[in-house]
Amino acid sequence: MTALSPGLRLPARAVTWVVLVVAALAWVSLTLPSGHHGHGLATWSALGGWAVMVVAMMLPPALPMLTMLRALVGRRRLPMLLVGVGAVTYVGIWTVVGAVLLCAAAAVQMVAGQVPWLGAHPAVLTGAAMLIAGVYQFSPVKDACLTACRSPRSFAVAHWRGVNSPATETATIAATYAMSCVGCCVALMGVSVTAAGAALPVMVLLAVVMAAERLLVRGRRLVRPVGFALLAGAIALVAGSLLAG
Repeated sequence: MTALSPGLRLPARAVTWVVLVVAALAWVSLTLPSGHHGHGLATWSALGGWAVMVVAMMLPPALPMLTMLRALVGRRRLPMLLVGVGAVTYVGIWTVVGAVLLCAAAAVQMVAGQVPWLGAHPAVLTGAAMLIAGVYQFSPVKDACLTACRSPRSFAVAHWRGVNSPATETATIAATYAMSCVGCCVALMGVSVTAAGAALPVMVLLAVVMAAERLLVRGRRLVRPVGFALLAGAIALVAGSLLAG
């Protein structure tokens, strides 16, 4: 693999600032009155809405990967465009995953609509999603994918040669990194899909959690406490719904 270049043509801070600004704009768009979050993410029929959510929630935690791409392509022509290829590929993978999650949520809602008991206890579905996410926090798949997400350089070692099309290799690195990110975070994202009227606050909280797990030096130590918190929250939510019913 070609050695990582310091990238004289593209300062590292440029990538960081662009990502943070774009993510901030995405968050602002999610808070606008015309947004769909008030009806719950599961009702979003347009994948554009999901893509905006991905940019807001998942692009900042991808900064280590994007800054690594900056180092790889910094001395090539149009380096910011090449980093942009990586960012678009990353968001694109998550958008496809979003289509699957949204279809699954719609199917579950359709089935739940045929069951009177679930109709009387809608919080049970959110509690089930939290339960699944809580259990997943303790799984070997979560552990392996989080390890990969925290070490983006391994993806460059596997896929960067620097002799073929840099755009193709950049997209390949971003796609494989995105898949590890999906394996790490998909269960938590599933909670957002079922969060109904609380979708936006839940999104903010989960975005902080996912970023902390992947970016903080001791982020791995948060995995189990988050898992226990999700399990406790699921039990409390379901119990509260049943008692209220």
